[in-house]
Amino acid sequence: MSISKPTIKRLQLLTIILLMALIHKGHAQSIDLNSRLFQRSKAAYGELDLKKAKRLCLKAMEKDDLKEQPDAQLLLANIYFAEKAFDESRKLYYKILTGLDITDDRRTFLQNAISRSQKNINHIKDLKVPKQSFEGEVASGIVNLNNFEKVTSLDSMVIYPGCSVYEDQKTTDKCFHYYVNDLISFNFDKTILKDIGINVPTVIYPFFTVTNEGTLSDIEVYAAHPLLELEGIRILREMSKLKPATVNGKPIAVKESMHVHIWN
Repeated sequence: MSISKPTIKRLQLLTIILLMALIHKGHAQSIDLNSRLFQRSKAAYGELDLKKAKRLCLKAMEKDDLKEQPDAQLLLANIYFAEKAFDESRKLYYKILTGLDITDDRRTFLQNAISRSQKNINHIKDLKVPKQSFEGEVASGIVNLNNFEKVTSLDSMVIYPGCSVYEDQKTTDKCFHYYVNDLISFNFDKTILKDIGINVPTVIYPFFTVTNEGTLSDIEVYAAHPLLELEGIRILREMSKLKPATVNGKPIAVKESMHVHIWN
């Protein structure tokens, strides 16, 4: 069967249109990767200049047509997370996840990032719960050591292996904090900072319970990026058994919190 000349011309035109579309798509992807605004946003995020990073990222998404570009969306979600806008980060992480292929390597991170965003939302709510008195906490079986008055009210503070038993509970507490800080900062995988594009020292905030048996439970870490939180949790889960705190001559569970500086 012969094909008429008009049909051939239409096919040729269609082929040209398809080729032009492919070329345009490739060019657009190149522009996406090389968007100056996007690169400047990444650089500002690397310095944790979050206000500047967000402004440049939103501008790049608008001006350079990156609104549906996963890398741009991911940067914006990470910025939201770092500035503690966790509802926004959770929604955007989820949006990115639903748009990715099932085999995309980023899916695991996004699932963790959604979970960490929700954990932070819950943590902020928990901080608003009215605080009990020391006596009330003792009766409940767990004391939240959120001030030195509670520390000094214990018979003995949690003792980390290597710390001496001090008569002053504040000194024992400081020794405990020193060793936990050292444990985390020494074992922290610093390549994570490079991988997530953060180029400045940052701080993570561990929260955990030392049970009346000296083990850790309810481990949470809050930081500027989900992977920093997960790395802190990994380290704390491997902590040696501790000597528990005591009150009225009996072991008691205590809630601890601290901050740890992470250097590149």
